[in-house]
Amino acid sequence: MQADVTGVISPLIQNPSSGRSRAERWRVRGGLAFSALYLLGVAVLMYSRWDKVVSLELNALGDFFAGAFGPLALLWLVLGYFQQGEELKQNTEALQLQAQELANSVREQRELVNLTNQQLLADMAHRDYEKQRQNQRAQPIFHVKTIPLGDKLNALKRSIQLHNVGADCVSLTVSFESDNIQITGMGDNSRLPHSEKLNISVSIDVPAGRPPDSNVMTVHYVDGNATPQSVRFNIMFPMLHGNPNMTIFQI
Repeated sequence: MQADVTGVISPLIQNPSSGRSRAERWRVRGGLAFSALYLLGVAVLMYSRWDKVVSLELNALGDFFAGAFGPLALLWLVLGYFQQGEELKQNTEALQLQAQELANSVREQRELVNLTNQQLLADMAHRDYEKQRQNQRAQPIFHVKTIPLGDKLNALKRSIQLHNVGADCVSLTVSFESDNIQITGMGDNSRLPHSEKLNISVSIDVPAGRPPDSNVMTVHYVDGNATPQSVRFNIMFPMLHGNPNMTIFQI
């Protein structure tokens, strides 16, 4: 017995709409059965009183049929009302399902757009990082030191040596912000490869009674990416044992 009950209830649980469709079928079947019995009753009544029916005038005959079939029309009107209610309910559920599916689709599209944006941002950051690394690998690295060349009363003679420990560079030029330092000689500055050195001979004016004024040296060059670049060095003249000493460091 338990197995039979389970077999009847399981389909209703798995498909809840089956209960509603079964009610609709029983409603239609009940309406048809009632209509058949009602028509049979009307036919029996008309047969038993056939002589009175055929003697009725047309107006009275119309009133008879209207009164006879009125309850049947009312029955099917009520059944149609229930049927339309069920269809409207099904349509409402279908619209709700469509709205839910549309909302799910919009949410999935939004998540997909967010993932795409995150991927684009990650790709852009990676490209920027690789571009920065490539740019760094294309730059020369200058180690600077000064070599005394002999001093005079009002001038210091020095050689500024640029030692390139980075990438090759070309079209190298040197300039100073103020004119208290003059270039007196420079080696081949058209190209400074990796591990090569460039010596720049300079003369520094020494004012009477004080060290020379500080200065800024700018080295212009074209890097490995064929891009013009520049690097700046600050030049100071601290006093050492009563004499000015030249120090250079990158800004």
